[in-house]
Amino acid sequence: MTAPGSTVESMAAQASTRPAWLRLPTWQSRSDARWEIGLATGLLLVGVLVMVVGLLPWDGRLTSPWQWIAVGLQVPASLVLLWRRRYPVTVSSILLLVVLLAVIANPSGATFSVPLQIDAWLPLAASMTANTVIHFGERSRRGRYVWGLLAVITLVAARPWDLSLSVLYGGVSLAAVPALLGAYLAARARLLREATDRAERAERDRALAAGQARAQERMRLAADLHDVVTHRISLMVLQAGAVRMSTVDPTIRSAAEDLRTVGCEALEELRDMIGVLRIDHEEAT
Repeated sequence: MTAPGSTVESMAAQASTRPAWLRLPTWQSRSDARWEIGLATGLLLVGVLVMVVGLLPWDGRLTSPWQWIAVGLQVPASLVLLWRRRYPVTVSSILLLVVLLAVIANPSGATFSVPLQIDAWLPLAASMTANTVIHFGERSRRGRYVWGLLAVITLVAARPWDLSLSVLYGGVSLAAVPALLGAYLAARARLLREATDRAERAERDRALAAGQARAQERMRLAADLHDVVTHRISLMVLQAGAVRMSTVDPTIRSAAEDLRTVGCEALEELRDMIGVLRIDHEEAT
């Protein structure tokens, strides 16, 4: 039989040998996991709802096979959102390509087409892509491709060559406005996070400064002990030694020797205490 520990190790080894895009997403905390799973689930439910609405027998139902292909791709694309922290630009590009396919699949007309009006998945995806790029892909130069895709989607959806105000308004509200809203929310969250980090860093600096001040005070006390107390005890030891050498009375000699011995021991203990204070100061600095 195989030991449980070896089974776990073999599973971990197999997971580490998989390609990076096949590995399960990982998050730093449970709150991050709940947030990311909630986003993907919400977007998935919106995609399923759009499919249900498209099946209803009304004038705005989805009829073109290309429209159904675009709507069908929204469901797996929603699950890709789980990997947005690890691959922000790739995930954003996949979402926007589905949005672009949905826009192209809808026929152009004098007004903003009904299938695009009922498909709430598209503006939500555009908003989340901008939010993802600013949150997790700000250091990647490939993020400009995402903004380029957003510009293309806005241009195709708005159809400025038709010169129709309703189509122009609908196209801008489909991609540009949600993307700007997502970018605003991401920038606001990042500013709040940076402000919180600065406050925590300032608090740590204050605590460090207070610790350094205490260490300096301890060093000052150690210096005072060394300069004043050590000098006095040294004089006491010398005087006791002088009394022991200058007297012939055995009782006085014994008392002077005891006093000198106690003084030497006090000097040793005092040097040890000063050494401990200096070591603590060096560790603190």
